[in-house]
Amino acid sequence: MTAARHLAVFGCGHDGRLGLGSGDKNILVPSVSDYFDENRRMIGTIVSIHVGGYHTIVRTTEGVYGFGANDEGQLGTGEKSQCYKTPTRIEFFGDGSNLISIACGSLHTVALMRSGVYSSGSNTFGQLGLGDADSRINFTKIESPFFASVEESGLAYDTVVSHVSCGTYHTLLALKKTLIPVDLVHQPTMSLVKSTESRVEELIFYPCIVLACGKGDYGELGYDATSWDEMASREQRLKNVIKSRAHDMSQGAAQDDTLAAAQSSAIYDGAPMKKPFQFKKSAKIRRAEFYHTHLKPCQFPLLDEHARKWSDLNNDDDSSNKNQQQLRIVALHASHLHSSVVIEVSSPDLVTPVTQTYHFGCYYCGGVEGNESSIPRTLNEILAHSAAKFDPRATDSASLHLHGGDEVLFVSSASKNGGYLQGTEDETLTPFFVLGKGNIGTKNDDAFETNLVSVPLSSSSSRERAGPASDSGSILVHGRTHFLIWKHVGDFDEVFSFGDSVFGQCGVLQPDGVDQVLAPTLLLKTGDFIPVAPRGAQRKRGEGGNQLSSASAETTGVTLGRVVDVQCGAKHSVVLFEAAPAAVSGDESTAVVAVLS
Repeated sequence: MTAARHLAVFGCGHDGRLGLGSGDKNILVPSVSDYFDENRRMIGTIVSIHVGGYHTIVRTTEGVYGFGANDEGQLGTGEKSQCYKTPTRIEFFGDGSNLISIACGSLHTVALMRSGVYSSGSNTFGQLGLGDADSRINFTKIESPFFASVEESGLAYDTVVSHVSCGTYHTLLALKKTLIPVDLVHQPTMSLVKSTESRVEELIFYPCIVLACGKGDYGELGYDATSWDEMASREQRLKNVIKSRAHDMSQGAAQDDTLAAAQSSAIYDGAPMKKPFQFKKSAKIRRAEFYHTHLKPCQFPLLDEHARKWSDLNNDDDSSNKNQQQLRIVALHASHLHSSVVIEVSSPDLVTPVTQTYHFGCYYCGGVEGNESSIPRTLNEILAHSAAKFDPRATDSASLHLHGGDEVLFVSSASKNGGYLQGTEDETLTPFFVLGKGNIGTKNDDAFETNLVSVPLSSSSSRERAGPASDSGSILVHGRTHFLIWKHVGDFDEVFSFGDSVFGQCGVLQPDGVDQVLAPTLLLKTGDFIPVAPRGAQRKRGEGGNQLSSASAETTGVTLGRVVDVQCGAKHSVVLFEAAPAAVSGDESTAVVAVLS
């Protein structure tokens, strides 16, 4: 029988983003709370979690539920409410059987359904791909000409769209085995009105292609701005300044605040009404600020090289087709100001497929600046600039994963083939590296690394638990200014955290006045017991460890068995995990939320 699944949540509770029924409590240390909807009916077994900047979406066996901020319509419930403090069913998805995948950005959500790709929420930078900059409160179908082959053939969208991923203010889609009119490759914003005349243009067959829309100042869209894009961005910036100024005045801002001050404090990093991120900015803008409201192909030399005219592809006399390499996108990942794509290449000449990781969009990545940052580069090019020691068994790009945060880029092992360098007793290296500035996990809150450096993880219990023969594992990282690191070795999982923790989003108790965790600190591990708190009880900081404010002692709880996923919002964190078999009692289908409070 499948083990019960639970959510561990912690950090800022504003806007109800923890889904606990409160909109103002920060959850700092572990406790467990029952997880019901408003009718106190179990919401089904949790299938997956999808965390945005200020909202969270949970997919269950009974449907899809959302909670947290909805002031931009990012939950797609059909209303622009301030927030939902408890899990609320999103009726658009029904029972969820038509849903393929969900991706969440800072203030927007994109869903891949069998019937199409739909988006909802903030559209300030065109991240919804709908051809304008107007936000949506309902999930709206993206009517892109790149989907014409799907519409005309009557296929389900998941037969062509393989991946969807959202960064802070941009969206990526990957298509497979698709036919595209040649004009669309160069003019992706052509009219969406289908012509009644027969189509005579040349068709291009792409084994796979990456499309992008949204904000692209740092190359994260994989293409450069047109003059129109830059002009539209300047116009939108002015609108945002005016909107932000009005908001500041409504909140009691001083009359002598200048327009320039409002602009510098509210615009560059995103949504003006929420002012989500007040952190140190880059010293310089590497290109003209711009955004694009339509899905447009990334400038991807490898993918373009393998595109073929449909007429040539069906020519039996073309012997080159018989030895043509086959491409497949394995993973697509959009993060803050970064994008990465993992591509598998196979051919008759290769005994086993070769997998390569590509990156575009940059903060301090090998010194790449300007328009060239939009051209996908292989991870090997980044590794070439690194002075770090890599485990030879982990440097195969098939096992490496990229994740970008605020002025930081991580490289980590993304599969069980990653491996760990055993080293000596006093030197153990892991395939987990970082470059960038600020608190990047190297015990210095003002670090600046232009080359990849190793980030050691303090605990070795995973290797002790897994045994000396189990030296393979994976490390995945998520977050923007605070980070969760999921380390999996054998049958043992550990979750580390570090970064900004003003609201407890790292889940690690800190001395009063300390709001950062400077180095990866063990947070959760397989076998940890997370107690269930009675309703109304709230955990607080205590010198003796985690203490309940109520007088009753805790006698029940959940023992962490296997971690399923870890994700971070702007100021909150979520861990999806399965209970250890020995800890499951009663109805195993019961869903409980483990709350780090």
